[in-house]
Amino acid sequence: ILAAMFHGERPDLKASLALLQEAIRRYPDDALPPIRAAITAQLLDTPPLAIRYYELGLSIDPNYQEASEALASLYELRISEFAHGDRPNAALATLKTFEKFQAEASATLGAPIKPDMANAYAVMARGLVSLGDLAAAKRYLTRSLELRMNLPALESLGLIALKLEKFEAAHAYLNQAQALPGDSFALQFDKLRLARLAAEASLGLGETAEANAQFKAANTAWKALLTEYNLPPSAKALALIELGKLRFQLGKREQAIDYFLRALSSTPNSSSNYAELVAYLTTRGILEPAIDIYLDALGNDKITTYYKIYMSLWVIAEARRQGQEPHPHALRYLKEQEGDQWSAQLARYAAGIGSKQRLRKMATTRGRRAEFLYYSAVLGPESRHEEKAKLLLEEVVRGQMVLFFEYEMAKRYLLQL
Repeated sequence: ILAAMFHGERPDLKASLALLQEAIRRYPDDALPPIRAAITAQLLDTPPLAIRYYELGLSIDPNYQEASEALASLYELRISEFAHGDRPNAALATLKTFEKFQAEASATLGAPIKPDMANAYAVMARGLVSLGDLAAAKRYLTRSLELRMNLPALESLGLIALKLEKFEAAHAYLNQAQALPGDSFALQFDKLRLARLAAEASLGLGETAEANAQFKAANTAWKALLTEYNLPPSAKALALIELGKLRFQLGKREQAIDYFLRALSSTPNSSSNYAELVAYLTTRGILEPAIDIYLDALGNDKITTYYKIYMSLWVIAEARRQGQEPHPHALRYLKEQEGDQWSAQLARYAAGIGSKQRLRKMATTRGRRAEFLYYSAVLGPESRHEEKAKLLLEEVVRGQMVLFFEYEMAKRYLLQL
């Protein structure tokens, strides 16, 4: 009760957590203090601590459904964080913990808890896709769909197929996802996100008329959604970005860029949105608007150094591909980077002042290797030798880092060589 007083209008969550920790010490057989501590730890944005306290509370009394589902969600979050953070072994260990917990909690409560294993396998698979392990990802996606047809798994299978230019499979998976039953706003929103990808699959199959009809229908649906709902800034930005991409596909480039700028106005400090748009434009050879967006990001203190480094790399590499001089601000930004982090060392190497040998030794993951090979091919000494550059770019594509900018650009370069 005393701890709850610190959750009021002006909460002191740290004080609340300290009181709950004392309660845990004094009443070791009571499940409520650790469960309350877990909730407080979540509010303090410390997921590992929240997991520890939920596990403690549920080991004392497992009959708390809300706590069980909160713990399941945290396990799922950690699986995603580990997998996307190049820690697949940690992700797999957490997944195994989740499998055991899911079975025990569902048996205790008499019904499967949410999120379920179908969700967890889809999350694990998405992380494996980000690591370039497409074979393992597909296995988990198959397991997910065997348990329950679900949009995240179908979306990932569709995206993999689309990136590998297997358009018939992509078309089937994405249309299957859009046909899933359910009328919740979240599901309808997610289905609408897939409409453009399904149209791109149709385009890949040579079905231009069908693709254009799909692009137009998605464009109309996104406009209606923006008119009908007062979306929060992040969702509004996503809708505007989708509208921009659809206008681009319909040949309305200026309108597309206008939507992109409106999206950035909706979320002016979103590093990921800036990066997505710079990547989208540069992978399509639209350099000038990409540089304008990049320069806005470069001057924004809220945009992280990590994203600024990669956006600098992208606009410099695309300028080189087009036979232009790199933008001086981008080149200077790369040269200014210091430290032992991979991104800083990659920046210095791409700017011509870093050590190739050191960077090669640091390229210990598929993602790092793809970046090392790509920037060696397009900005390093190999860029002056077409055959050497081609071999490096082909190796980037074989690495199957399909979610990486460098994968898309390597394919683009190879078409040009």
